[in-house]
Amino acid sequence: MFKRATLILFLFLSIAGTQAQVTKIKIASIAIEGNRTAEASSIRLNSGLMVGDEVTREDLQKAVKNLWSLGLFSDIKLFVTNQGLEGIDLLLRVNEYARLNKVILEGNDEIDSDDIEKEILVYKGMKVSTYKMAKIKKTIKDMYIEEGYLLADINIDTLRVSEGTVNLEIIINEGEEVQVESITFHGNSALDDDDLRGAMDEISENTWWRSADFNQQKYETDLELVLAETVPYNPQKGW
Repeated sequence: MFKRATLILFLFLSIAGTQAQVTKIKIASIAIEGNRTAEASSIRLNSGLMVGDEVTREDLQKAVKNLWSLGLFSDIKLFVTNQGLEGIDLLLRVNEYARLNKVILEGNDEIDSDDIEKEILVYKGMKVSTYKMAKIKKTIKDMYIEEGYLLADINIDTLRVSEGTVNLEIIINEGEEVQVESITFHGNSALDDDDLRGAMDEISENTWWRSADFNQQKYETDLELVLAETVPYNPQKGW
């Protein structure tokens, strides 16, 4: 899961008469830690903070949000490491997402690896985020559902290759292909079950001489045919 950015804020108090108030304070320096591929200068630029700027707490909060919006980091922390006459010293500590080396697929007997990789849109060097892994898992699951493997289980994990580089291991347990044992209709009064069943072109019931694999797309196509059969007037049929 994404770690929440930790922002250590500061309050610079000055005395004006008898009342204390929060004021802006000058940035004396900005140090960057934890970056591997992102340039320190680019991180500073995208944060919106510059040495010499006078900033408030809200400005520091905005700087962290600016860096989150880049989608490059799994963690961002902002510290005030020192406060002196010249202003404050800031430390931006980031943790970059690991980059992909290769994908390892196991257990996919029914769908070719090339077809899976084409659908999940992966490439060497891409950042491997929790969101991306979840999206890959859903994409593969949907592919198996279309093939009638509704019980397929997809597990994804990362294997460290080097500092900042991982392999993506995808282990698939396809399970048994779902068969249509019976087709039951409810609420039909004008047409009997056999009429509605006969309107279906793609989906049929499992019998001893014929297997009836379930396919979501074919089911939806047949559902439209059944609905058309129940329309009171059908111009093509003349009633």
